[in-house]
Amino acid sequence: MSASAWVRGSLLVLLMGIVSIVEVTFVGDTTIYSLKAANIREELHESVVHNKPPAGGWAAHGANDAMNIRIAIPYLVEFLHEETGIRVLQLYKGIDLICIWLALIIFFAYLSEQFTSWESALACLYFAAILPLTFALHAYHPYDRASLVAWLLAIWCARARHFWKFSAVALVAVLIKYDAIVLPGLYFLGNATPQTWRKYLSQSFAIGIILLTIFLGLFWLLTGSYVREDYMDQILRNFKMMIGTAIFYPPTLAFGLPVVLAILGYKSSDQFMRASIWFAGMIAVILIVAVNFEEVRCEQMLIPLLAPAALCGLRRILGEPGASQRQPRPANTLQI
Repeated sequence: MSASAWVRGSLLVLLMGIVSIVEVTFVGDTTIYSLKAANIREELHESVVHNKPPAGGWAAHGANDAMNIRIAIPYLVEFLHEETGIRVLQLYKGIDLICIWLALIIFFAYLSEQFTSWESALACLYFAAILPLTFALHAYHPYDRASLVAWLLAIWCARARHFWKFSAVALVAVLIKYDAIVLPGLYFLGNATPQTWRKYLSQSFAIGIILLTIFLGLFWLLTGSYVREDYMDQILRNFKMMIGTAIFYPPTLAFGLPVVLAILGYKSSDQFMRASIWFAGMIAVILIVAVNFEEVRCEQMLIPLLAPAALCGLRRILGEPGASQRQPRPANTLQI
């Protein structure tokens, strides 16, 4: 690595660290880390780590979808709290800071294998610009930043066709937040061809069964972890809010531009990029049915799924980069 490349890389990592500090300190402190949210965050933390519903039940606290089987981050925070004496809320804030920083670095590294440094940096800048939306409309979902890091690594491993690395990341991801149970679908759709579909189907099925077993095991071990929802009511609520707020709807602000660019870049995208677009659409449908869709924090994985095709769409508008800007690299490499 040349000295100039090392300096550019170091500056980029520093810049991403600054962005993370700004997001967590100046956005987070006025929203989810504010004093008015402290009591409910501490109460929900205690409820999760001790598997005891909070006063009034999970639903009364907006935690009606198996919150206490998303164990990795609350259990890690509780362990660190007992070992170090650092306050639980400070630990959550620190984990968020580290995970946002790591997410930006991984996102840039993933994209730079296929696109120029400037294009990758532009995608990271866009992601940083919409990050404030992920702090809004909730008080305690401490696993979302770590979940995004796991999704980024899993997407990268899936594209690189590193099955064992993908499997390891997916196992951790489902312990952080169980929506990772769908990741084997991306591994199959993104890589299977008429000649290799049996191989990728068997691999995806194997890891999918393991992830499902983990999910069901947590579900049954942590009794009372799920509150049945009226899904039709949830769908109607989400569509009513979409129509009522129009362009000011948070997901529209966050994903409107990437979706348009991804559609524009669909024809010039490769198989994995196209599969990622369809996979993102499937996830969006599931989320509309199951969650409060205005909460962008639960849809963050859509950005790395849409970004490669969106950058292809941007190239159709701005033109292909010059030869001096290109970074010729193997399409399916992974260095982590």
